[in-house]
Amino acid sequence: GKRPHVEGRTSRVARPGTMSDDGTAVEDAELIKCLLGIGCCPRCALRILGIREAAAYHSAESARGLSREAALCWGAGNGSHASGESPDHNNCCVCLGLLWCDMDPEQVAAISEGLLATDMEAHTFSISVTVPASVWVRQRGAWVHAAHTVGYDRVPRYDQVFDPKFAARVVLEPVIRNIIGSDRDDASGQKVHVTYDHADSVDECAAIIGGPGRNGPKRARPNEPEDAGLAKAVQRALLESGGTDKLDDHGMLPPERSGARCRVRASRSHTPLSLYGRYMKFARNVSQTPWYLEDTGKVVSSVQELIAGPVLAEFGGEGVKLHGAGREDVDVRMLGRGRPFVLEVANPARMRRVLRVGMRLPELQESINLSTGLVQVFDLSVAASSTMSRLIKPEDEGHRKIYRCIVWVSRAVTQAKLDEKISGAKEVVVAQKTPIRVLHRRSLLTRPRTVHSMHAELINAHTFILDLETQAGTYVKEFVHGDFGRTSPSIGSLLECEADILQLDVLDIVGHEDLGPRGF
Repeated sequence: GKRPHVEGRTSRVARPGTMSDDGTAVEDAELIKCLLGIGCCPRCALRILGIREAAAYHSAESARGLSREAALCWGAGNGSHASGESPDHNNCCVCLGLLWCDMDPEQVAAISEGLLATDMEAHTFSISVTVPASVWVRQRGAWVHAAHTVGYDRVPRYDQVFDPKFAARVVLEPVIRNIIGSDRDDASGQKVHVTYDHADSVDECAAIIGGPGRNGPKRARPNEPEDAGLAKAVQRALLESGGTDKLDDHGMLPPERSGARCRVRASRSHTPLSLYGRYMKFARNVSQTPWYLEDTGKVVSSVQELIAGPVLAEFGGEGVKLHGAGREDVDVRMLGRGRPFVLEVANPARMRRVLRVGMRLPELQESINLSTGLVQVFDLSVAASSTMSRLIKPEDEGHRKIYRCIVWVSRAVTQAKLDEKISGAKEVVVAQKTPIRVLHRRSLLTRPRTVHSMHAELINAHTFILDLETQAGTYVKEFVHGDFGRTSPSIGSLLECEADILQLDVLDIVGHEDLGPRGF
């Protein structure tokens, strides 16, 4: 008949009076014997019992010191495999041998080759594991078979089974540590990726979910296993009504050993490193980020490239990306305290020391500043990954910018005229239609912007210095010359003449003070 769909007992703790001669719970002893008897390896027996202690998975000796149940899973109860045969853990009917890579020289060599193919230095690592989706099919089949054999009320609940990926991390940790010489830390930026493939996984999963065409995964991307995306679909199908019947119909109660072993691949990468700082730019021919024109290549040098050289020399990596708190035009200098920025280093390869958020980097800062006279960096420090979202905020959140520019006017003016029309104006609300020069990359809108204060100082009858403090997002060049009437009012309209801007400098950016090393 069909197997009943019942989840097991809520705990693997024995009931009073149900103890074997050696002190092991009778229900656990029978369950372990059943699992080992169908070709389940000791580590998968431990998982199905819900045992999570790492020591239980390392060796029979460490398991023996942990509990009688853990020792019995390793065959310590009678000194041999429960079936009486020599155990072949690499051919486990559940994990397909993936939990025994630490005892397989070929798999250790494959992992070593993959990890050492990337030249990377870091003090710690974390592990991500991808297992064949058919492991979930086999795990469920072994659990249901054991429950049917010893009683559904005498097996741990299915949701207490220790995840095979977590168990694999326990087994892999000493292997990886010996290869790369680092310690495991699940918060580490160095990510070790271990992927297991199995030749029969797709077919075994298709039998449960009705073929890849129904509930199947999207096509696997390069470097993904062939059954990528199947795991969740399979787990859903197994827990649905009729899931046990599908296992029975396809010979998975219990699962049989496979004739093929898992293949293993390994690689490593590092999460992006974020650096915070402020930069000053002294040249009028340097952009913030590289400029590229189609078919012509790079046009001008950039702040990003000037900073990148020393940073990549220190940390290695595949490249950098600079994100600024706004940006100045290529012909505009950035002075004062500098513009706040975050520099992302992609896949840094040399993390020779432990870096903590907020840590200052004075040596690297000095190296950048000695490498160029066009850009200088200040307050360089390690940033949190969330800093970028705090750096790039909408233009109406109260940030202000202070500018100084040289203005030319067509009609002769006096200092008194400038004092009356310009320096006396406060909180001037300007309507700015999207400037002609940026229409190719910004939507056509009329944006209200506020000029909070202005001060003009005459140089000669047709030229003066203009200092102004504006709302972030104000187009200062257009505020001076009017952009053919698209910005109103403008300096030209206030003075009733033509006006143009000859030079522009940013003197300060107000509103990002909390992003410095003390603000993380």
